[in-house]
Amino acid sequence: AFVVEQRLQCNACGRRSARFEHERILRLVLLAVKVTRPRSLYDLYMMSCVPVQADAEKGAFTCCGSAERSVAQRRLATMPRVLLVQVSRDAPSGSSGEVLRHPVYVDASLGWLGLPSMSLVGVVSQHVYRVDSGRYSCACRGVDGAFWYYDKRQRPVRLVDIAAPFAKNVVLLSLCC
Repeated sequence: AFVVEQRLQCNACGRRSARFEHERILRLVLLAVKVTRPRSLYDLYMMSCVPVQADAEKGAFTCCGSAERSVAQRRLATMPRVLLVQVSRDAPSGSSGEVLRHPVYVDASLGWLGLPSMSLVGVVSQHVYRVDSGRYSCACRGVDGAFWYYDKRQRPVRLVDIAAPFAKNVVLLSLCC
């Protein structure tokens, strides 16, 4: 597990507070906006750290009784030895249930400013066009350091490039120190 810090600030009176929560999976949302290049995990993480208007579900303040909403910001406070990262590809509510196909760049190592570097050990892909259907496959780092692609349709295949086969299908990554 790791710790996520959530900072809150009341828009009406300016009062600030911080909350710390234990999490097991880092959930990163792929936004339904036009992209000109593949997003990296760092891009998705930084987008998750942008301050947002908090409502009652996101832990909004009720300090001064004002109807004005507060601002919430989240960030990783600690890193685990093993990190699971979920990439949410759900289309916006009210859409036809299609999965967002924006590419996410998968790198073999992860080094975010202020946090320890981690190595990619596995990637899970969801091959679908709708949220409620499809199949899964994965790639895992073998004892030889290379990545192997596993799909029930074929025998395991050694991958030359981990990023290429998963860019538009990645839904879960496993990283370790």
